[in-house]
Amino acid sequence: MNPEIWETLQNRQSAATFKISLSMVQIYLRRTLKWSYRASTKATLKPPLAWEQNCYEAFLRLGFTVHRDNMHQSWIVNCDQTGVLLIPTASDHTCSLRGFKRVELHGNEEKHAFTSSITTFLDCGTLPAL
Repeated sequence: MNPEIWETLQNRQSAATFKISLSMVQIYLRRTLKWSYRASTKATLKPPLAWEQNCYEAFLRLGFTVHRDNMHQSWIVNCDQTGVLLIPTASDHTCSLRGFKRVELHGNEEKHAFTSSITTFLDCGTLPAL
């Protein structure tokens, strides 16, 4: 609230360095700028209401197909993919005005990543890495 304090500190002939504590900065951000430390909001996917029934029906279809076609265990394969970040982004947090319901982060789209695909067989075998 007193910008002239900076001029007084600059004109001072002492060798002391002016320091501001982290708690002082946090108080200034919270009270004066009305900022708060917030997590980024993301759209989430919700499972369907009948997910348990869908899983049960998929299990029954798989069991019926294995029995009907006399399939060997090694023919049943599970494959899954996951993203692996080479250079993680800084954070999912930022400062925002208090009361905001939606907080967006910019620059999180540029990621250096690859997709890892893991495949396993029901008889405990795995596919070789390519």
